[in-house]
Amino acid sequence: MVAIVESTGGYELLLRILYKKAIAVARVDALRARRFAQSEGLRCKTDPIDAGMLTRFGRGKNSDLWQPRPAVSNTCGNWSHAAA
Repeated sequence: MVAIVESTGGYELLLRILYKKAIAVARVDALRARRFAQSEGLRCKTDPIDAGMLTRFGRGKNSDLWQPRPAVSNTCGNWSHAAA
């Protein structure tokens, strides 16, 4: 099973929760998903229509699975600055 979301933002918490529960998530480009919907002749945009369209899109495309970015350290280590 793979959960599919558009990359329009606002899904960061959901993505992290699904990832922690070992549920695969694919984040697809919103424009590509919209073009796919248009190719199917879909003109309306509702949540149920989008869900069905994203399901079909996900089955037909090999989308990269989402993974959280690695944590970035805020420390600079033992840097020394030479005085001029």
